[in-house]
Amino acid sequence: MSLLIIQRFGVYHWESFTFEDASTKDKFFIALNCTIGDKVLNLVLPTSQYEKRYENSPYYLMDTVIVEDGLSKYFSKKTVVDLKNIQQIHANKIKIENINYKGILEQNICDAIVNKIKKSKLLSQKKI
Repeated sequence: MSLLIIQRFGVYHWESFTFEDASTKDKFFIALNCTIGDKVLNLVLPTSQYEKRYENSPYYLMDTVIVEDGLSKYFSKKTVVDLKNIQQIHANKIKIENINYKGILEQNICDAIVNKIKKSKLLSQKKI
């Protein structure tokens, strides 16, 4: 039996992640919680679709952290960490053979995520 340890602000690559619409795609995710015994994991799926989905839509930029190109070793382009798109995944739904741990997100980005959630009027601090 394999064991996957989820670490807070760990960056993971999930092969064939299944979205709510049943489509699948390889995705990176950032773990927001990691208390032993958690049955539900709160994950945020960063996206490089800044120009396509966020650049001209100020509403969509609310509750996001923008990671500029070159500020993270995990993302090769400008990346949006959209905290309105936190996925809650039941631990028993995770197939660990599909997930690869990449490392811990840079501290300045972790701090930006925590600060954004603390200042938000819409996001639940329980998710971190």
